[in-house]
Amino acid sequence: MGLRRGVPLEPRLPKSGRQLLADQAALLGKPVSAPPLSNLQKRRRKKAASSAAAASASAAQARLDAQNNLTFDKSIDALKQKMAKYENDASDAESTRQRALYEFEDRRARAETTVAAQKTKMAGVDATLSTLLNTVRPLSDKLNCAEIVGTDEVKEDRILAFLGAIEQRTFEMLQDVMVDEKLQVESTSKTVQDAKWRKIKHGRKLGIVPPSTNARTGNVDMEIEANIDGGGVLKTADLRHIARTESMRRDHNAHEEEQ
Repeated sequence: MGLRRGVPLEPRLPKSGRQLLADQAALLGKPVSAPPLSNLQKRRRKKAASSAAAASASAAQARLDAQNNLTFDKSIDALKQKMAKYENDASDAESTRQRALYEFEDRRARAETTVAAQKTKMAGVDATLSTLLNTVRPLSDKLNCAEIVGTDEVKEDRILAFLGAIEQRTFEMLQDVMVDEKLQVESTSKTVQDAKWRKIKHGRKLGIVPPSTNARTGNVDMEIEANIDGGGVLKTADLRHIARTESMRRDHNAHEEEQ
């Protein structure tokens, strides 16, 4: 073939062996068979495949590690919440224990104070009873009132009877004091009556006798035995009645002597 005029020639690049085989196969209508790979290419492909597998495994391990880390973090958070709850429970329990201990100590201190006060009170009662016993015994001996003390102990009814007798004698003494005061007031203006009052005063004999016997004071008889109850104990109301009766009799006798 000749060259046409006026048509520039295109530069042709040299084709590689693979391209040449491809052109030939296209002309003949046959498939292209690749030439065998060299050892270097095999090593490169194997290395690339290994690198890809390693990258894939690394990515999978990274995803697994991330999931494990997330699960682990959740577990740690749950444990922290439980620890906080247990710490709060422990704090509440400690507060309850401290409060219970304080209340127990307070109750124990108050109980000890009460026990000490009761011991002091009982000591005072024992001292009072001992003093009363030591006082009643010699007085009962002097008044010849053995039935007040009894054979072995001082009883409440006996002490009340003894105190009633003392009250009765006290009323009598008060009557004498009133007579003395009246004499002192009227002594300046009534000399004649003063002599009579002095006669009455010195003529009256005061005495302390046992409540179980008849007491004679001046010209007045006090029958006490009739007012003793079935147990041999003077009643306080009876003693007061006797004292009032005795006082009225004395006033009546004094008035008659004055007239």
